[in-house]
Amino acid sequence: MQKTLEDTNLKLGEVVSDIMGKASRLILQAIADGETAPGRLAALAVGRVRASQEELEDAWRGTVTDRHRFWLTEHLTQIRHLEQAIERVTAEIPRRFTPPPDEAPAEEEKEIRQERSPASASSEEAPSSFQATLSWAEAVVLLCSIPGLSERTAIGI
Repeated sequence: MQKTLEDTNLKLGEVVSDIMGKASRLILQAIADGETAPGRLAALAVGRVRASQEELEDAWRGTVTDRHRFWLTEHLTQIRHLEQAIERVTAEIPRRFTPPPDEAPAEEEKEIRQERSPASASSEEAPSSFQATLSWAEAVVLLCSIPGLSERTAIGI
């Protein structure tokens, strides 16, 4: 994408904070669709744009050919496909790690719990190493409570 923009002499990276953000994508799609008027392209810049209207219009003064439009369209299509794949994988991860809601603990797990916390032992003698395990969903919620950790990162962990 950046190489194509450099070849056209369009200065998108100099006037927007995120080249793949909402405003940038609207502008890139408009360019790919054939829009060439700097004023109309500048009007598409919404959100966190770090330039004035005049600077935006100056950034759109370049030479865009059919070849550039083709490549911009291809890049945008590929990015959309990758984002959709990421969404599918992100949705699949919790499904694979979350047991069915009616699944009872396995017999082995029940035996281990009985061995580790015998009824006859006093609270002082009870092993401190036994802790209840968190479900996958509970672990994700707990990780998300860490400042700066997104849900996608928590799922990855």
